[in-house]
Amino acid sequence: MFKFIKKLLGINTISWMDYLAEPEIQKYQTFDTMSCTSQAVINSLEAQFNYLMVNKKLDNIEFLKENGYIKNGKIQFSKRYIARLSGTTTQGNSVKRVIDTILKNGLIPEAFYTYEHADSWDKYYTKIEPVLISMGHKFLEHFDIASSWHFTKDFKEELKKSPAVVIVYAWRKLKGVYYKPKNKKTNHAVSLIALKNNNYIIKDSYKDFIKEVKQGIYAGYFFKVFMKKEDLTAWLLENDLKTIRNSDTGEFGYCIHGVISTLNTTEEKLNALLDMRNRGLIEGGININNKTWEKLPKTEFRKL
Repeated sequence: MFKFIKKLLGINTISWMDYLAEPEIQKYQTFDTMSCTSQAVINSLEAQFNYLMVNKKLDNIEFLKENGYIKNGKIQFSKRYIARLSGTTTQGNSVKRVIDTILKNGLIPEAFYTYEHADSWDKYYTKIEPVLISMGHKFLEHFDIASSWHFTKDFKEELKKSPAVVIVYAWRKLKGVYYKPKNKKTNHAVSLIALKNNNYIIKDSYKDFIKEVKQGIYAGYFFKVFMKKEDLTAWLLENDLKTIRNSDTGEFGYCIHGVISTLNTTEEKLNALLDMRNRGLIEGGININNKTWEKLPKTEFRKL
């Protein structure tokens, strides 16, 4: 069964280096956009989209071509669009807020809302035109995305399915490798794209964009881009007994034997929330938007 699921998922790589889009710098001479969370999430999604495109597994490729999503042979999304819509502040942002914004507002081409020619915070975060938001919503009609948050001490199996977003300490370097001093806390979101012996290779939004990191990382956000109906089926089987959350409506349920068991009574919902907390899923479990939620087979929990 596991081999069958891996075949349906269609992704089996541990290095995403070849699928990275062009890097985007976070800090300018005059100001810092504080957009590391948006950049980390989108860097990870770009790598997965480009993997699917290169390996001819990406449905609706014509939509991306016709609307300018492909730049220099790679799919490249606007980080600035999501940084603005997700409410980035001078203190930064949360990964969950960025993901929820993508699930609600979609993604637009980098070329349509570029980071260039912005020399101040106010100019970078100018109001987004409604036509661009409409394009982002159109994107969601063509692509389904799920996000999940895992505790793990070994990213090897997870990286076969998706790049990750992880939080590290930025930055202290020794002999070319970045590390976290014992008295420092993690403070920066990056995209985890490969492993090198016992170290991590990440894509960053500060130069140097590709870094080798030696830090203890025990949790990360992972993504799944759905392409076909059987893709959804395989995903449901793989995530058996996990909690699924509709980021648009707040509904949630359990994935049980290939269907979503919906919760209706107050007692069922309370037990699910307690279970999420006990299992470290208080961030929301696996997050999908309402469009994807509606496509999944469902039954009431009490009728199982």
